[in-house]
Amino acid sequence: MYGTIIKQIREDKELTLAATYFGVCSKTNAIAFEQGKRMLAADKFVQVLDNLLISLEEFNWIAANYQSSAPILQEYLLKKSWNTGQLAKFEQHLQLSRQKGLNDLKLASFRLLHAYAVKKPSDPDDLALVSRYFAELSLWTLADLKLFANVSCVLPFSLMISLLYEALKAKQRYQNYPGSDALFATLLINCLERTFASSKQELSSNLLKQLAKFTQGQELAGYRLYERYYQALFEYQYGNKLTGRQMLSKVLQIAEFLEEKRIVELIIEKLK
Repeated sequence: MYGTIIKQIREDKELTLAATYFGVCSKTNAIAFEQGKRMLAADKFVQVLDNLLISLEEFNWIAANYQSSAPILQEYLLKKSWNTGQLAKFEQHLQLSRQKGLNDLKLASFRLLHAYAVKKPSDPDDLALVSRYFAELSLWTLADLKLFANVSCVLPFSLMISLLYEALKAKQRYQNYPGSDALFATLLINCLERTFASSKQELSSNLLKQLAKFTQGQELAGYRLYERYYQALFEYQYGNKLTGRQMLSKVLQIAEFLEEKRIVELIIEKLK
């Protein structure tokens, strides 16, 4: 099946067999693959995608007729409604999620987020499921890091900190992986909110130093703004209060201009 889709992509791009399967296989095997008569090894298939200049994620999107599978779409809608503060839509999507095929671990994490948002106690079973998953994790993947970044706000504080140190060890493996800096920046930002709330000065300082490493470059400007906010908050909370207030005011001006509502709300609350 995949071969026929590759053939369609190749023809749409007006690429030859030679160009598409260069360094992969012979013309005879390439034709057989595109006819669905043989498969390619995983590494060979990835090379074909690279020759076509598309990612595996985009290939799956094309293969699904430019749509996401039901679970992936539902997870996307949940994340979008959560990140944009649309709690009513988030709750609606959450109610549909089980029948759309979202797995139990992800469902539990989203239910925990919903309870957190509406200021209700976390379901003990959901919290136990998520906590146990991370506590028993021996190898962190990108999906694990994303999940942890999402639920860090609802985990017990001591567990969150313990897991954070384990999660950060994965950075060495993903040092040059595209988009990894943004993911680790998100993780640190979410955890920093709790270290400041818990008045953990030394821990907040250490996390801020690491955050600064992950927010370099134009494409990470939004994360850099959060880093500047927490630097200003650190000065305001632990250093010179007047200087910290001035720093927060400067960040506030930028956040208002960029319509970063979350940062605006946080700073206004601090400067009351």
